[in-house]
Amino acid sequence: MNLTQTVCGTPARDRSGQFKTMNLAFSAVTLMIAGIRFISKYLFSIRQGFGPDDWTLLAAGFIGIPCIAFNILGLSSHGLGKDIWTLTPGDAASFARWFLAMEVLYVVIMTIVKISLSLFYLDLFPGTNFRRVVWGTIIFNIASGLSFVIGSLVQCVPMSLTWEQFSDSSHGHCIDMNSFGWANAAVNVATDLWLIVIPLFQLYKLDTQWRRKLSAAIMFMTGVIATIVSLLRFQSLVHFANTANPTWDHWSIAWWSTIEVNISIICTCIPSIRLILAHIFPRAIGSSLGLPPMTEESWIGEKMSSPNPLDIEQLELCNNRSIDGVSKTSESIQRAEGVLEMVAHPAIIQ
Repeated sequence: MNLTQTVCGTPARDRSGQFKTMNLAFSAVTLMIAGIRFISKYLFSIRQGFGPDDWTLLAAGFIGIPCIAFNILGLSSHGLGKDIWTLTPGDAASFARWFLAMEVLYVVIMTIVKISLSLFYLDLFPGTNFRRVVWGTIIFNIASGLSFVIGSLVQCVPMSLTWEQFSDSSHGHCIDMNSFGWANAAVNVATDLWLIVIPLFQLYKLDTQWRRKLSAAIMFMTGVIATIVSLLRFQSLVHFANTANPTWDHWSIAWWSTIEVNISIICTCIPSIRLILAHIFPRAIGSSLGLPPMTEESWIGEKMSSPNPLDIEQLELCNNRSIDGVSKTSESIQRAEGVLEMVAHPAIIQ
């Protein structure tokens, strides 16, 4: 193929520059927003520290930051966005190695981000049944993540066939990577939608102003953006394992995977972005919800005078277990109230 394309005078194509620019731009925005999230949590949260969801997201960040360099120095520098017949056999093999590494890291990061969001839900909603559902979701995400990581590593036997398949001397066999890639993408989209839907049921049960419910629902539904990107990545997998020009055709997979990881992290940071904006522009945030201007003092006063917004059904869902003889019912109620208060008064996000 290399000789045919060269003799026919086919012009060389190169999209690596676009991928590098997108990678750097999205990474810069994501790092900035994640930084704002952690600063706001540290400065303004009544917890005055990081919770399990924060530490989990930090773990995703520690894995994701090196991926910025891997995308540029690994994938782009070894042929991503170029026709494979313009590469040396060594570059083609290096590309396959880097693509396998990024394939595994993509699954790991997306799994950790979903776990972080699930832990955030556990901190907000007190219902016993709801918490069981969320813990089940966490277990499913861990199990599916491990399955896809292992599947990626053993997709070819021996493993070296993954990057030696471009040479005539390669021997071994590989699984159907098209089906494997589609299965991973389908699970990804399904869990995205699930994590959007489950908090909406909890909001529906709360007895409070519809404006607060709507505003909270909109905040949770920002995850739809990540789901749309997941679907766009899904369509890029049509010729995943059947292409004769992987360095060119896998460009769209790497493109949408990189965007999806960044968008997913950004969406998990949105509640904390509201927090810091509310401290900077309290009147603007309050008026945008059709509520009085928000201040820390106004929230404290409202908490002392307002009735419990939970209805009987929601109260029955509260966790009534006792620790050292002290009932946790009031703590559970306060967390449930916080779901709506964090929208109306973002200064109290925990």
